[in-house]
Amino acid sequence: MFHNAHETPEDMILPIEIDEVLKEIERETMFEASFPASNDKSERERFHKAIRHNYPSLISRTVDVDNNRFVIVTKASSAKGQKGWERVSKVYDPPKETPYCHFTLYKEGKDTMNALHIIGRMLKINSNTFSYAGTKDKRAITTQRVSVKNISSKRLASLNPRLNGIKVGNFKYLPYSIALGDLYGNRFSVAIRDVVADDSIIHRAIAEWQKQGFINYFGLQRFGHSAQAQTFAIGKQSDWEKAIDLILKPTPLDLPAVRQVKEKYLETQDAKACGDNMPQCLEKTLLLGIARHGKTLAAIQTARKFQSLFMRSFFF
Repeated sequence: MFHNAHETPEDMILPIEIDEVLKEIERETMFEASFPASNDKSERERFHKAIRHNYPSLISRTVDVDNNRFVIVTKASSAKGQKGWERVSKVYDPPKETPYCHFTLYKEGKDTMNALHIIGRMLKINSNTFSYAGTKDKRAITTQRVSVKNISSKRLASLNPRLNGIKVGNFKYLPYSIALGDLYGNRFSVAIRDVVADDSIIHRAIAEWQKQGFINYFGLQRFGHSAQAQTFAIGKQSDWEKAIDLILKPTPLDLPAVRQVKEKYLETQDAKACGDNMPQCLEKTLLLGIARHGKTLAAIQTARKFQSLFMRSFFF
């Protein structure tokens, strides 16, 4: 961004493309902006100083998102105790008669719940605020419609530069939210790699698929991460303690930080301590629910997305 060793008036000059964006924020025609940040702390400090010098009404901060560093700029608030984004966002609140913002969620390398946890964290809202018709698997490039109440399209769109493997778009305000099951079906493009067989066998297999289809033996929604904790098996449980134990069973495909806490819980059964140490995810909500309610249905209901996922994987 800035490369001079000593601060001179030139250090206060912002690149034209950045300056134009900051003008939009100052005029409150844009909620916030993010810019890739240098790994050099002194360069970041000069960038923040240049913003303060040229735009005293704006505030900037450095954030780390998925191992990427950004400088986020918003308009400062004149209201005591209120953050700039809280005040400015009111300009873009959805219309009262259509409070639900529907949007298309594009993602890759993440399941639906994980992607919405990331978006929720960046918006500073609970991921349970989002509604969607069904869960899309992690190991795929997927798109689906999602709805959220009282969050504007501008706030959602402003996240795109900071999202890794996730994008949001195609916004529309409507008077209702999406509910689980609100879809006619799914459309797939399946890539099968490293096939070793004669062409005649491959063509015959494809012809059979086209005629009869095939059973989907894949994905978290039906089968979970491992044979030891299959989603549909959890969904048919009426023994809530056993269901909870299956949900919190460590699996090879858990993120390392999640698996570590699951293993600790298996050893100590200290739901409160493990819940506090668990990264932000549905398992964290469940652990904190167990700390309050024990291994009961009430604990599962604190993570309502979990409850819906497991029940639907068995019945549908």
